Amino acid sequence: MTNSGTSALAWSVNASQSWLTLSATSGNLLVGQGTNVTVSINSTANTLAVGTYSNTVTFTNLTNGNGTTDRVVTLTIVPLPAPSNLSATPVTNGQVNLSWTDNSNGEDGFKIERARDNGGVPGTWAQIATVTNNVTTYTDFGLNSSTRYWYRVRAFNSQADSDYSNTFGITTLPIAASRAVGSDRDAIVGFPNRLDVDRQRHQRDQLRD
Repeated sequence: MTNSGTSALAWSVNASQSWLTLSATSGNLLVGQGTNVTVSINSTANTLAVGTYSNTVTFTNLTNGNGTTDRVVTLTIVPLPAPSNLSATPVTNGQVNLSWTDNSNGEDGFKIERARDNGGVPGTWAQIATVTNNVTTYTDFGLNSSTRYWYRVRAFNSQADSDYSNTFGITTLPIAASRAVGSDRDAIVGFPNRLDVDRQRHQRDQLRD
């Protein structure tokens, strides 16, 4: 802004929306003198939902009221990119390990959702956990054995949630068959082995002689 008139100029400036901060709001310019007013986006913008917003910055001539000048500032809040490449690995009959790719820079964390299988497709989804930003793994415990589950993940911050990742279905491992240790031994408890039987027969034969 420059004073191109023939006398000193007093000026003011204001923004119509609170998500803009101005480096100065008023001042005086001598003839031929200029100044800059820096317009910046402040933390109030973090509360805005996804969408496009306009803000009008108005410069006013306070010396003689001879005109105002408006400048429009546009702000676009874009949704967080969805995570991708979600996969799951069964570790035990009750545990599954999840991993995914983080595609966003401004998330506060990730929401993990799970659904029981319903005829080959996910049933009712429920959020089971959240992890903090930049974390790309999660371990799900306490599952039923030999049971199919579905998972999906999305990023979130104070403004909105991202779209969901791909869904991934996984079946937990079966309970390993327990080896019947001692079962054969228990079956012959109280019975002599073959060597004992032969020895007893030999002793009876000697008594008869």
